[in-house]
Amino acid sequence: MKFILYDFEVFNFDWLVVFKEPGKEHIVIYNNDDELARFFNQHKNDIFVGFNNRHYDDFILKAILSGVNPKVVNDWIITDGKQGWEFPGLNKIFFLSLDLMADIPGGVGISLKEVESNLGMSIEESNVSFDIDRKLTSDEIKETEFYCKHDVDATERLYYERFDYIKSKLQIINAFKLPITCISMTNAQLTAEVMGARKRKYYDENIYDMPSCVDVKDREVLAFFENPQDASRHLDKDICGVPHTIAYGGLHGAIEQSHFKGNLFNFDVNSYYPSMIIAFDFMSRNIPNEKKHLYKQIRDDRFVYKKQGNSLADAYKLILNTKFGAMGYIYNKLYDLKMNRQVCITGQLLLIDLLEKLKPYINLVQSNTDGVLFQTENIERCREIVRLWEDKTGLTMEEEQVEEIYQKDVNNYIMLETNGDIKTKGGYVKNYSIKKGKEKHGNFVSNSMTIIDEAIVKNLLYQIPVEDTIFNCNDPMRFQITTKKGPTYKRVIWEVDGKEVDTNNVNRVFASKDDRYGKLLKIKQNGRRDTIASLPEHCLVYNKEISTMNIDDVDKYWYIREAKNRIKDFIGG
Repeated sequence: MKFILYDFEVFNFDWLVVFKEPGKEHIVIYNNDDELARFFNQHKNDIFVGFNNRHYDDFILKAILSGVNPKVVNDWIITDGKQGWEFPGLNKIFFLSLDLMADIPGGVGISLKEVESNLGMSIEESNVSFDIDRKLTSDEIKETEFYCKHDVDATERLYYERFDYIKSKLQIINAFKLPITCISMTNAQLTAEVMGARKRKYYDENIYDMPSCVDVKDREVLAFFENPQDASRHLDKDICGVPHTIAYGGLHGAIEQSHFKGNLFNFDVNSYYPSMIIAFDFMSRNIPNEKKHLYKQIRDDRFVYKKQGNSLADAYKLILNTKFGAMGYIYNKLYDLKMNRQVCITGQLLLIDLLEKLKPYINLVQSNTDGVLFQTENIERCREIVRLWEDKTGLTMEEEQVEEIYQKDVNNYIMLETNGDIKTKGGYVKNYSIKKGKEKHGNFVSNSMTIIDEAIVKNLLYQIPVEDTIFNCNDPMRFQITTKKGPTYKRVIWEVDGKEVDTNNVNRVFASKDDRYGKLLKIKQNGRRDTIASLPEHCLVYNKEISTMNIDDVDKYWYIREAKNRIKDFIGG
């Protein structure tokens, strides 16, 4: 069984597809139904891999193989906004497919062009319009082929980036003896299949049953969760001297613009949500009784595999971490909103319960979904309280000593651990971290201005001037800003030498020394013009391969000013 990467381009009177096995040459088929049928028959037992192919390319392929004009199906999906599977007659064609757009962590709504930019590839777009009301010329065909090959090459890069994800899905399919057709499923769908879930309807999602081990004293908090009918509500509450937001997405609280150093301890619950599901039987009621033991077995086996260094540990982690979210998704077979809320509400109450007991002995720094970070002069007493909490809940906590932390707010922080690792969170600093001595600078999902993230972290933790970090870096990738217009806008224009130039929907931007270059504006259908936020006054748009970019064209002083402004947001002043 092979993986076949592919991408279609469809016009009014033409279509073109590029296929490629990873590491091999492109295969291009243009307007030839018979050739496409021969290729498909040779590979009908392989897995076709694309980006957003489960919503588009799969159905274009099915249309041509079924003798249906692909332009009709294209317009059904693109123009009319309908689902490909709703088009009559296409479902008789079956093949295995895998969509690399699905289940990208933190990448909801990301486009292939954004991925290409984050990987440093060219993001130039074809000049051949999809609205051409005639057959393409030979030059237009060549240009279309060039850009289609480029997108398949980008899909190949993403395939290698996501190979562990693909491997995990295959391991789950093999471990639980599922049909290979499950490779097309999302993580949530695959988890439901493993658990043998069958959709049922319930009418008790607005009833919360509090476990007997919960011992929260705060009456306002208890009253807030008595009737969880309106999940959009939230409660602002001071807990241990720290402002918190209590809602239906986990407990969050932190002291804004703060800095703590010394006697810092972080206590996280091991696999919090999966452990609660097991400890309190918050399993989806759509799982048959004979399958309910599987979830605990998967959790226990994962611990063993993790100690052994067996890659099945990561595969099983996928199931454990996906189940909670799947219980809250109405289209999943595991959907059971009551149990989803049981997990989320109980998780918050148990942490609040713990904080109430710890309060006399700690200076709370932050609370997050599955743990708490605090300063204390009496860690032994705190450990004793944590042990008592573990005994009554059946959950276990992992202790970690922290050297130092800077917090802008609950969603943005820099944490230096005693082992030298640096953990970061939030839009200001997430693109720089250190784990086991290895620096990380962005990834295929987020890779904008990573030099600023590094400059902020090193300045706050080690007092290294931002000028040193930024001036000493000459890698253009570290300075790029990837930006896109958004679905409600028609086009993007770039101000160049007093004129307006049409540019891409997705652009790679740098701060420029050349004041002939101006801003980027996004234009709505009604003509309204909005400046694209968080960009320099003078933008250099460079959508070619990043390796050809001249770093001397970059205005490094703009990045220095931006880093210093963000540092002020962390420490005030």
